[in-house]
Amino acid sequence: MDYSSGVWGYKTYSKCDTIQHRAIRAFLGVHKHASNIVINGDVGWQTITARHHIGMLRLWDRLVKMPGDRLTKRIFNWDFSQNWGWNSEIKHIFELLNLQHLFASRSMGNISLDSLLSRATDHYKKNDINKWTQGLETQPKLRTYRQIKHLYECENYVSMCLPKHLRSFNCTDQNWNLATTH
Repeated sequence: MDYSSGVWGYKTYSKCDTIQHRAIRAFLGVHKHASNIVINGDVGWQTITARHHIGMLRLWDRLVKMPGDRLTKRIFNWDFSQNWGWNSEIKHIFELLNLQHLFASRSMGNISLDSLLSRATDHYKKNDINKWTQGLETQPKLRTYRQIKHLYECENYVSMCLPKHLRSFNCTDQNWNLATTH
């Protein structure tokens, strides 16, 4: 799902989100009508958009460091001068990260790729947490879940090596267990 997302990854594709949600549901063993907010909150996965934007940052790093005599680098430089297309999309990502100076200079400066990706991951994680929190507030049927689940992170039962039927039981039953112990 993320293959070559560095090239095409700026646009949001709803089918990618649908596939990720279906995969989470299959792994957790929950019903197909289980709330996306609940299953995302239980697994704490990075969103598709975040993974694709991080893939774009990786590709940008490769292109910037590429020797100038390569055709790919010449196309990159031409696209940079056009102010539209892929470079305008990556520029928007750098603006979100408040790193416009890196984009303008077409270099990584004194920032390593790991540092850039860590900063991007932190930014998108905060964004995912905000969206998850807002989603919890807008769905009244999740009022019990809201009282129990406060952090957007992977639940313990998800990371344990359990058969599917036990994961399903833990996922569907965790709200009841937590509600009775609090």
